[in-house]
Amino acid sequence: MADILNEVKYALGITGTYQDNTLMTYINDIKRYLVSAGVPEFIANSSVSAGTIARGVTDIWNYGAGGGKLSEYFFQRVTQLVYYLESDEVIAFKAGDYGVAFQVVVEGININSESEIVFTCGEIVKRFSGITDNIVSIVFTEEESAKFEPGTYSWTLKLERKYCRQSLVSDGVLIVG
Repeated sequence: MADILNEVKYALGITGTYQDNTLMTYINDIKRYLVSAGVPEFIANSSVSAGTIARGVTDIWNYGAGGGKLSEYFFQRVTQLVYYLESDEVIAFKAGDYGVAFQVVVEGININSESEIVFTCGEIVKRFSGITDNIVSIVFTEEESAKFEPGTYSWTLKLERKYCRQSLVSDGVLIVG
């Protein structure tokens, strides 16, 4: 939360801590607006939304004069964030972190005990079978995480069934910082 506060303060040219409580009130209000507009919560809480949140805070920051109005640019950015990596996930970790883990929830497709899920990211390929609850937990070992230099990597999760073509289940972006 402090990171988004610092990013908004930087965007607005604010230094010091005197306005922090007021800014956090506006930041939380704009984040609630983003989520209620359809922006996934993990996007609304990530640095991807920092500029949009700063724009929204700027739009409503008027010291109570009653003239706060959200700008056209703000609405355009909210629309873009709603569709940002639509149905994908953004996962971030630092190279070398041990046991980095995330979960992918697979919806709209029937997974049974004969299904095999194949996760691919860079050189790493992981296979899972016997999954029946549509949640795939991905854990990177220390050796696997060391293979990632800082950068952005695409990942895919595919469902394989016996006697059936592979079908794409999900894909996304892994950001290593």
